[in-house]
Amino acid sequence: MTSGFSLDQLSTELLIKIFSYVDIKDLCHLIVTCKRFKEIISTWDKVIVKFKRLPAVTNQTNEIFLSRCFKRLNNLDKLRISKNWQMARYCESNLLYSRKKYIPYLKISDRFLWMSRGDEIKCYQRNETGIITEKSFYTLKGATNADIVNFQLRNNLIVGGLRDGTMRIHDLKNRNAIYELDNWHHTDINSVDIDRFGCIIVSGERNGIINIVKILDGQLINDSLTKIVCPDRIWKISLSDENKLAVGTSGNEHPSSLFIYDITRQNKDHVELFNENRVVGSGILDIRWDGPQILWTCGYDSVLKRWDLRTGKSEQNFFDPFGSVLYCLDYDYVNTIMTGVNMHGRIVLWDIRQRRAVQMYYMESCRRGYNGSSPVYSLAFDSEFLFSTTDKHLNVLNFSSYDQTHSNDYTFFF
Repeated sequence: MTSGFSLDQLSTELLIKIFSYVDIKDLCHLIVTCKRFKEIISTWDKVIVKFKRLPAVTNQTNEIFLSRCFKRLNNLDKLRISKNWQMARYCESNLLYSRKKYIPYLKISDRFLWMSRGDEIKCYQRNETGIITEKSFYTLKGATNADIVNFQLRNNLIVGGLRDGTMRIHDLKNRNAIYELDNWHHTDINSVDIDRFGCIIVSGERNGIINIVKILDGQLINDSLTKIVCPDRIWKISLSDENKLAVGTSGNEHPSSLFIYDITRQNKDHVELFNENRVVGSGILDIRWDGPQILWTCGYDSVLKRWDLRTGKSEQNFFDPFGSVLYCLDYDYVNTIMTGVNMHGRIVLWDIRQRRAVQMYYMESCRRGYNGSSPVYSLAFDSEFLFSTTDKHLNVLNFSSYDQTHSNDYTFFF
């Protein structure tokens, strides 16, 4: 009597060849069949699973984006999790509840999440489900009790702009090193940024004054202070790697709401970028650079725009499905952008290869209660997680563990 044939008796080389002809749905069946199949598919995923086009969100091809991803994904997980993003399949956690309303701001790295709330900046460790909330990794707080409007983190420096015009600098190499520059500006510091080497700090106040100063070993070089007067109220500033400064304004006092300065030049001449169908008050609330000549903006006109400095105008326009104000954006520097809007805790997923929005996510914390509607004040994402802040919560959307929570069968998603 002869024993029956089993597929797992074949050599690894033959199984790799066979699996390369199998579609994603059947691969998800195979990966939960036995340990050997799972090991082969996970190890040889780049040979077995090939992309016809880069998946949205999970492509992990840009080093800047990869540096904030909690882990690197194999090709099968990239396709599976990308499908979860597109179909809005996720587990949501509403964390760090506050009875008082704030305007928080957040940044993420591969290991930590930083969030400002009130006059504090707290750091939390990340884990497989989001963040560890039982205790902050550490808390940064100065002598001034004014709220932090915006902060930036780069090269072990955290620079925060406060509502009373104070600029606060934290040196992470020395946790006790906190420098507070009182009266650095006369009004609210709405935005700050640091160059990629951690040597130049730029801050912009509400009344249109921009301060540029150099820093060395955590100490400001006072005689290096340079001021620029912008012709309108400043909402957002952003430095490129080539030290070009993009300034987004309210768009009320000047025909243009986007200015580009080359801070390496002494005369600080600027270039004004115009939108052909501009409306008065269509200010810019967030900016992201995408190389030396391209930048993305969003704001009061409900449009996500891709600007090209070589032509001086917006080359791509993505309109919010409900015409809402776009408060913030984040970018994976390849093909995916997220925008947070001013109502109902809504976030929109965009694939820049297509004109229409891919998906929308509504934060659960904004659905409950009599006063649930809140803007998304800040957001950040990696391949598996979407973090956002509303007035009372930190919201964490986990797109990778949905299958473990709701189904043991990977084919549930396809």
